[in-house]
Amino acid sequence: PASPTPPPPPPPCSIPNTGNINGFRIANCTITGATKKETGIHVIQGFLGLIENCYIKGFDKGIHFVGTGDCATGGCVIRACRIEANNTGLEYDELISGTLVGNTIQDNSRPSPDYGIGLLVTNGANLTSVGNHYENKVLPEDIDVKIVAGNAMNFVGDKFNSSNPGKNLVYSGGNFVYIRGGKLIGGVTATGNNAAGDNANIVQELVERVTSASDLGPGHHVRLKMEWPELIGLRAKEWRMWKPMPVPPDPPGAVYTEYGYLRWSGNVFALGTETNAGGSGRELRLQAGNKEVVVWDSRLSIVQNEGAPALSVNGSGGQKWNVSQKSELTTIGTGSVTETWTDTGIKIPANAVVFGVSVRVVEAIPNPVPPIPGLDPSFMVTGAADTSPVFSTVDDVPTAAGSTDVGTKNCPYKNGAAELAIRIKPNYNPPTAAGKVRVTIHYYEITP
Repeated sequence: PASPTPPPPPPPCSIPNTGNINGFRIANCTITGATKKETGIHVIQGFLGLIENCYIKGFDKGIHFVGTGDCATGGCVIRACRIEANNTGLEYDELISGTLVGNTIQDNSRPSPDYGIGLLVTNGANLTSVGNHYENKVLPEDIDVKIVAGNAMNFVGDKFNSSNPGKNLVYSGGNFVYIRGGKLIGGVTATGNNAAGDNANIVQELVERVTSASDLGPGHHVRLKMEWPELIGLRAKEWRMWKPMPVPPDPPGAVYTEYGYLRWSGNVFALGTETNAGGSGRELRLQAGNKEVVVWDSRLSIVQNEGAPALSVNGSGGQKWNVSQKSELTTIGTGSVTETWTDTGIKIPANAVVFGVSVRVVEAIPNPVPPIPGLDPSFMVTGAADTSPVFSTVDDVPTAAGSTDVGTKNCPYKNGAAELAIRIKPNYNPPTAAGKVRVTIHYYEITP
């Protein structure tokens, strides 16, 4: 009779679930495949053990864990191994716990429509990764680490070296991913959300980010977490940011420029900047217990968004005090024989109080042609109504480019119930509309 079909060969290293193995050690091995099929080391049903100093290459999965582990006794430790040129370097499945220390996981790749993965966590692993080097970038789709459904994922001092944008860590579901120290080259991509609040976060603490190619979907964010007493090498409660500025020769010889610092000292929280070239520092201080902000060795500069007040003081009952300004580059037109003025498009709001109407000549207002004997070309600034006040501090602001006037005459000025434009009034009829004047209305409004 024909011989029965022999069973398929086991993976190169397979540890079955015999029920009587409490631990194992695989060390100093070279395990290679030729066709990227099957698995290099296959551990089933949560054995505690150690895999160290091994070279694993050329499989569908370099190392594959399946089953439940025992986090209290350490799970399985993989250290000082090189796992490369597999489809997936290392996969944790089911409720496995484990620790990775000092491994190199690189060049695990496969062509589209699939992609290579250095470390894959597919179902609820509790994993700690310390000082590992992940570098999977043979193809643009390759990923350093992918987490499909993880739990308590800790990465400490690892380097994620894939330059594929967003492919250092790809997260599509799980509870908590914590990255402390280390380096991200290509960025993080997070989609999906299996939990809420902090349980759905990717937290990065003191991580060097070489690029900003991160794409975090709803429910996820990258945040900087600071625990002051744990900052190594600093006695003060202080964090400083530096950027190397390469100058020849580079490297060595880079000059480091300090961006700024966060500091807590004497009940004062300070955000500041410093320079290395003898420039003066700038610091914003928030004093604990005081309802005030102190700006040290600088001036407070407020940048106004278009259409919004630069400063708004709001009361609990809806009352407001808004400080604002409007600005326009006004083209000075040519008037008729009797009307030589130009009105602005911007207007003083109804019932606003004006601090001043400043002007700056950006492009000279053309002089009369031919010149008028005895005339010194100039202009004045008023409101656009017959009864409006004069704002220019002189009646003869020069028409040359660069001329200015602060416009505080008759100020503060309380406007009436209607909006009021600003009028530029030359003392002659300009021959062409080539002059340009920057007009700015500085005012405040009160809402009861």
